[in-house]
Amino acid sequence: RLRETLPPYQQKRLFHVAMPGPGRKAHQLNWALRPEVLREILSEDVDPRRVFVGVSDADSIPDPDTYRWIAHRELSGQGSLAYQGIPLSLANYDRLTIRGKICAIQQSSIFIRVSIARLLNEVKRVRLLGRLTAALPRLAWMIRPTFELFFRRAQICLGHNQFVRLDLMQAIGGFPTSGATEDSTLGYAIGRRGVLMQALPMVEVTDLPETSEGVIRQNARWYTGVLDDIPYLWNAWRTEPTAFNFAQWVRHLGNKMVEWPIAAIVYPATGWLGWYLAYHHEGHRFWFYMATGAPTISLLLTVWVGGIMTQALIEDLHPYLPRPVDLRRKSLQEKFLGTFRCQTYWLLATRGAWRVLWALARAGRYEPAKTDRVTGRRLPRSVTG
Repeated sequence: RLRETLPPYQQKRLFHVAMPGPGRKAHQLNWALRPEVLREILSEDVDPRRVFVGVSDADSIPDPDTYRWIAHRELSGQGSLAYQGIPLSLANYDRLTIRGKICAIQQSSIFIRVSIARLLNEVKRVRLLGRLTAALPRLAWMIRPTFELFFRRAQICLGHNQFVRLDLMQAIGGFPTSGATEDSTLGYAIGRRGVLMQALPMVEVTDLPETSEGVIRQNARWYTGVLDDIPYLWNAWRTEPTAFNFAQWVRHLGNKMVEWPIAAIVYPATGWLGWYLAYHHEGHRFWFYMATGAPTISLLLTVWVGGIMTQALIEDLHPYLPRPVDLRRKSLQEKFLGTFRCQTYWLLATRGAWRVLWALARAGRYEPAKTDRVTGRRLPRSVTG
């Protein structure tokens, strides 16, 4: 269908390759990157250093200036081996119900806070490490591993708005096929080689699953990828026992494997503990105020950051989206629920993680299902307010 909408001269430059038989996204991408396919698309003597492998999903709507920006960076001598932009789950925002819109805003904000922070700050950390070792060359043997252990973070690939140079992709061995999510594993593989990805200043919009079940399945698939990355990171550290590899393995266990399934438990547990301590220590002024004040302040900050500031942040990105999307909260119900039910997405994400853990406990395995992003109709269990 896309080919039919293009003028004839562009149709000749579009190649459609489909892998026969079943296979995950990584298998399909690697099948398209086989030497015989590359020879058909490119030429025999093509330089892999002049070719980039870009990845977007079927529901992706990229910024049309993305390729121009990368070409400008490469031709001006400011190029990189890999680029990563931010995908925002806003393409089908107008079709979502109130709860779906809350989830779209929260998921998009997670991509911004986590991915962009790593992409920008990791470059600053590496530069700081270089200055420290240059200023204290005799202590470089101690500064470098200590810095990499406590401060370095592997940058994140997101599987959308992602570009990796062909020679780097071939050196890695193609897209990793060991887990359910090839993008996170690819980010770790790139980080192991000491490559820093550049952040793209353009955003890409994608669809959010339009049902609660779809959001849960999406997060279950992502959490399966988190578990699949554990042996990969362990083997990476055993193969190359560096402080950087060890730090990524430890942080992955704590920040992803453990934090993801307990996210929805922390708030009620903390609140119950606070009021329990306040009741049993009402005669001790310090403990009473601490026990009642800490959960209250935490709740207020959750509403302020998650329900108010996050909405404002995403709305401020409206002029930079590749297509117009009205992100304003229109009705009083939408404003109220969007402010005070801002943790809705985390509840569904936690359910996805526990679904994986429960399946592993009962059957010893979990087979992630394909996410139904675009439905075209309302499924029985919709994401309703």
